[in-house]
Amino acid sequence: MLFAVPVNKNRWDYLFLYGSLIPIAAYFFYYYQDLCFGPRFYYSFMPFMALLTARGFLALPHWLNKWSFDRRRTEASLYLLLLLCFFYTFAVSLPSLLQKYANDYWGVTDRIHATVKKQGIANAIVFIDVWYGNPTDNPNLIPYGSGFQFNSPLLKDEIIYAMDLRDKNLNLMKVFPGRNYFLCKFQKPMREFTLTKLNLSGN
Repeated sequence: MLFAVPVNKNRWDYLFLYGSLIPIAAYFFYYYQDLCFGPRFYYSFMPFMALLTARGFLALPHWLNKWSFDRRRTEASLYLLLLLCFFYTFAVSLPSLLQKYANDYWGVTDRIHATVKKQGIANAIVFIDVWYGNPTDNPNLIPYGSGFQFNSPLLKDEIIYAMDLRDKNLNLMKVFPGRNYFLCKFQKPMREFTLTKLNLSGN
């Protein structure tokens, strides 16, 4: 809106605009795309867009005033429209999004972590099954998301979640000696699972 009406723009307006356009151009050439969580690659410049939207919202009454529109009525109309947008968001959009994402999205949940805590497992590495129903030699990364979300960047957690890479699991065990090792095995795709304790041989 700000750049659609002929009002004065300052240096910050253009910086925010370019700060939004550059990521769009960069991600256009990025090799990977996925619709999970919507256009999440663009979330980084949403603060810029929010500020520009607010600037355009506040500048519009000044511009319309030059065209003999009553400024107070214009502002009241815009604020009413904004109020209706907020009402629609909280009454319609937000409940459906909470229902979609809250409990289980693409099989990624907190059920594995909750079970680990409930069983009192501590100082452990939990290998997550990434092969259930997967006939290829490439691991399915989606089930691993249920554990990965609880890992810290430095992997200094009481519980570390790793992909079950079969024969390569022993290499990770040697890097983290003195821990308990468990395998999270699925009976149904990312639904029912069991936790089995492993020894240093990986069995």
